[in-house]
Amino acid sequence: MSKEKQKVSGTIETEVKKEKANLQYKFSNIELLDLGKQLAEGQEQLKQLDNDRKQSADEWKARISGKEAEITSLSSRVSRGYEYRDIACELTLNNPPGKKTLVRLDTGETVWIRDLTEDEKQRSLDLKVDEEQRD
Repeated sequence: MSKEKQKVSGTIETEVKKEKANLQYKFSNIELLDLGKQLAEGQEQLKQLDNDRKQSADEWKARISGKEAEITSLSSRVSRGYEYRDIACELTLNNPPGKKTLVRLDTGETVWIRDLTEDEKQRSLDLKVDEEQRD
C-alpha cells in the first residue's frame, strides 16, 4: 500500500501505515542448524514411511497371490469335476489267475485289473525252520 499525502492549509501532512511485504530474509546460523535438523528428521521419516509402504505392499501382494492361487485351484476342480486323492484300496493278486485287481474300499468299485509282473508271479515261501531241526 502506498503512502498518501494531503495538503492541509498550506502544510503537507504525511500519513504512515504499517504493512507487510514479502521480502528476502537471511537465516542466522542457529536457524540454519535447526532447519537442517528438521530436514534430516523429515528425510528419515520419509524413508521409514517408504519402507513401511513397501512392506505393506509386499504383504498385500502375498495375500492377493494366495487368494488367486486358491481361486485357480477351486476353478480347476469345479471345471474338471474331480481331483486326485489318496483313497484306501485293496490289491488282490491272482484273482483272476495271472492278474491283480485294485478295488476301492470306499465304493467297492474295481479300479483296474492288470497282469501280474514277473516279480509278483514269484511268490515267496513262508518257511519256518524248527530250531531243533537246525541243530
